Amino acid sequence: MVMSGVLDLFLAQPFGARSLAQRVFGMALNDGIRTFQKSIDALVAKIDDKVFCEKLKAFCDADEEKKNAIRNEAVADGVDLIVAVLKTEHISPELAPEQVEKAFNAYVAWNNAVENVDDEMKFGAQLFAYLKQLLKMYTRQRDKSQMLSVIEEPVTLHLFRDLFTIFYEPLIRVYKSANVYSSVTDFAAFADDMFRVLESAQRQDVSADPNQTVQAFIDLCARHQDNFYKFVHEVHIHDNGLFSQLMGWLEGILQFLRHGPRGGKLDMNALFQGAVDMSQIDKAKAISEIDALVKWQEDRKKWHQDKTRQKMAIEHSSSSSALAANDQVPTPPPGANTFRPSDFGLHEADVAELQQNGGFDSDSDSEEEEEENLDPIEGERRRRAKAQDRLRRSAGEPVKPQVVELKALREGFLAMLRMVLAD
Repeated sequence: MVMSGVLDLFLAQPFGARSLAQRVFGMALNDGIRTFQKSIDALVAKIDDKVFCEKLKAFCDADEEKKNAIRNEAVADGVDLIVAVLKTEHISPELAPEQVEKAFNAYVAWNNAVENVDDEMKFGAQLFAYLKQLLKMYTRQRDKSQMLSVIEEPVTLHLFRDLFTIFYEPLIRVYKSANVYSSVTDFAAFADDMFRVLESAQRQDVSADPNQTVQAFIDLCARHQDNFYKFVHEVHIHDNGLFSQLMGWLEGILQFLRHGPRGGKLDMNALFQGAVDMSQIDKAKAISEIDALVKWQEDRKKWHQDKTRQKMAIEHSSSSSALAANDQVPTPPPGANTFRPSDFGLHEADVAELQQNGGFDSDSDSEEEEEENLDPIEGERRRRAKAQDRLRRSAGEPVKPQVVELKALREGFLAMLRMVLAD
């Protein structure tokens, strides 16, 4: 009842006015918008060209179709997005000839300053650096404004209420069944112990053995695992089905990964034959494209395996040389290879292929935040260095063949996939 009353207090809209939650979120977002506006005003004063600034602002406010067209122009011409935005005719106002020349001169100076460490070139590239920062500030301010408009929508409040109701009931059941109040002291002891371990790790020298640091955190978990198991045990014996439902949900995900959907496998042969019978595709061309895709996948897998072996050989050689110099025996880090996909009934090759096809970088967010505090020219140097590194790592990777005929199978494939997953 108390939580229901608090929720009503935050989400109520008296006489159609904004709710307390909307006002709180709105104030936070408006503060961010005003902060961006201060940075924008400072950059506009440094650029000292109203047309340049209006052009970049118009690009940020344009629809996605127009922005994608300008991005494609930049890629096709091999120039920076700023140059493509300033010279495009799809966005007003248009630049005068002397302004176009000024923008290109700044772009040339920017490239020279990035590729060569020269203070004179760096001074000439400041205009282009300000333009790049201004575009970034405009984009972030627009994102904040869009978030504010979403919060102002009435449907957002209903969605927030529904989500709170969905998660609140299970949490209350856990709190009541597990006697959470008696576990607060256990959690406090764990937090104090964790802070002591963190402070000790921070005081250690950078050259300290990383295995000792990992072992310290493993020991931390071992000291408090009994209290955690006691908490889980209390939840399990008094959960009224909650714990069993959670484990059943996790097991359902693993069952899907092991055996596929319960409705059976998707019959690709039937899909292909049906498309041929209905004259949607040319059989000979489709088979040729399928063979090309199969060969590309085999070549790509072999390329990836060769790159992995080469990387492991280099790392093993360097680590063996360092250990031999110190007369040490190589030992795996604590907790290494504790879990394998086979422990959950999954094929290791399938998991490796998923990781290979994912292509995501777990450190990308932290790297972007680090670049925010750098000089724009230095940040561009790092970005180009990373791009060159990605090109080197992908050197020799088989190129995916062009597919034209098989695209006609898309609608039928999606229909069959929905039918299989619906069972």
